Amino acid sequence: METIECIGDAAEKSRALWESTIPAEIACETVFDSYVVHTGESACVSVAPADGLLIEGDNLSVGKTLLAAACSGTLPPVRMIYMDPPFFSKMQYKTKLGLKLTSGDVVRVPIDAFSDKWHEETRNNDRALANYLTQIGARIRAAYALLAADGCLWLHLDHHAVHYVKVLADHIFGGPAHLINEIVWQYKSGGASGRSFARKHDTLLFYAKDPRRYFFHPLQEKSYNRGCKRYAFKGVREFEDEGGWYTLVNMKDVWSIDMVGRTSRERTGYATQKPLELLRRIISACTAPGDLCVDFFGGSGTMATAAAELSREWISCDNNLSAIFHAERRLAGLGACFDILRQAGTVALPETTPAAEPRFEAKLEYSDVLDLDRPHTVLKIVKFALPAKALQAMKGKESLIRETYRADPMQFIASFSIDPDYDGVLFRPRFVMYGGNEMGMPVAACSEKGEKRIAVRLVDLFGNSVMRELSASEMT
Repeated sequence: METIECIGDAAEKSRALWESTIPAEIACETVFDSYVVHTGESACVSVAPADGLLIEGDNLSVGKTLLAAACSGTLPPVRMIYMDPPFFSKMQYKTKLGLKLTSGDVVRVPIDAFSDKWHEETRNNDRALANYLTQIGARIRAAYALLAADGCLWLHLDHHAVHYVKVLADHIFGGPAHLINEIVWQYKSGGASGRSFARKHDTLLFYAKDPRRYFFHPLQEKSYNRGCKRYAFKGVREFEDEGGWYTLVNMKDVWSIDMVGRTSRERTGYATQKPLELLRRIISACTAPGDLCVDFFGGSGTMATAAAELSREWISCDNNLSAIFHAERRLAGLGACFDILRQAGTVALPETTPAAEPRFEAKLEYSDVLDLDRPHTVLKIVKFALPAKALQAMKGKESLIRETYRADPMQFIASFSIDPDYDGVLFRPRFVMYGGNEMGMPVAACSEKGEKRIAVRLVDLFGNSVMRELSASEMT
């Protein structure tokens, strides 16, 4: 198949894929309606009712579910959708786990985050591209269907396939008039080639569902005068900073924003993380406080974090367990309030723990360690075991990691949460604790003294999670 024919083929196949997609059966895994976050610094933050949804599931089937909710009036209008999909780079991306070895040294272990490799790419690049465009096209159709009449879509891509996706998106949205801007985001990070100019930009395509009535709030930026000297023109407001004299003008379509550096405080360790400033600009320009923003490829939660900071409601979806954990921990550290939903058929706790889930033993003890104004108990994880599939993912670092795991398995616990009043159906945590290398023996306030059903959810560093109700022996 010729490359140009891939676009037409993908347009038809993406339509069929979207139309045949079955809505996700989304179950509520945790309802963060009111809880306390315990961080590594032992800070406690009380959180108000939720204004965001973190969904673990396939974004296409989740999109069908959200569309049904929007049509029934149970979902607010979606003002903006952001999509940062795979770029057709043909690479396997990693995320890094920081683990403390028995020697005291800290090693960062790479594990698979997500794959940007496509079927048949080694034999036929055109077929791989057609497959890629079909999948991306189906998500663009989902976004178009879900957007409010005055809503917009932001597609984030790079040189690998943006030119193909742009033509496909023009077709799905109804013509090139729907493309409002092509934003160039330039940055400094990354390597350089001796056979080409250094590739230091991504492209963001800004589409309006209706080019006659989309929401847009112009942003302003500094424009320095020639020579950085003052003009003193009548009616022109000028300002001065350490760089010289400047005026404020409407922002241009080339944005210079630094990548998330290795030492940046906002760095999560998740592959392909985007800077908060980039999403702040998009959200500020295309939404108002209280509007609903949706991210189809949530990753480490950058869009959700920016939306929470800017007082927008948000939904972030990803089918990668590691991404969900990075986003959950990041948002909780911010003090954001959110529900965690997963694509599942039931919310009941399993009677047995499958081999693919972590295993743990816990004990409840009455304690006055924490400074609370009521009687309480403390929950301790006294034994923890990773699932077999997590241990298999450690290939390449077996000796170091297995030695560390045998010496201190507790540091492989990413977080745990407690529902002190479990009703046997829905897990509603009242306390959540996040930790890393410093976590040691996790401890969290649990409940008032008394006879209550208590359930615990535990997540390991690989994103695997397990929930279960504590037995009578564990609550003695």
